[in-house]
Amino acid sequence: MHSLVRAAALAPSPARVLDLGCGAGEPIARYFIERGDAVTGVDVAPAMLALAQQRFPSHEWLHADMRELALDRQFDVVIAWDSSFHLKREAQRRLFARIARHTA
Repeated sequence: MHSLVRAAALAPSPARVLDLGCGAGEPIARYFIERGDAVTGVDVAPAMLALAQQRFPSHEWLHADMRELALDRQFDVVIAWDSSFHLKREAQRRLFARIARHTA
């Protein structure tokens, strides 16, 4: 969790957080939510998003593929914890550019 603490320390408070591959919102989204941040979670698994929505109904949960994400907004923190390593190397490279476009 040290990396989460570091990312949070660099962001304004409250921060706008984009959690790519958020799953059910545990533990990453929960960490930021408990700090008082606004979390937008993205995942390809509807069942996981339903759990996240149930656990944290006041936050935004989007069914999407992070490789294709094109939101018309930016976030203070963009995190892809335990998700981007599932992608092939070339897809990871393309994802970094997409993350940059979503980062304030």
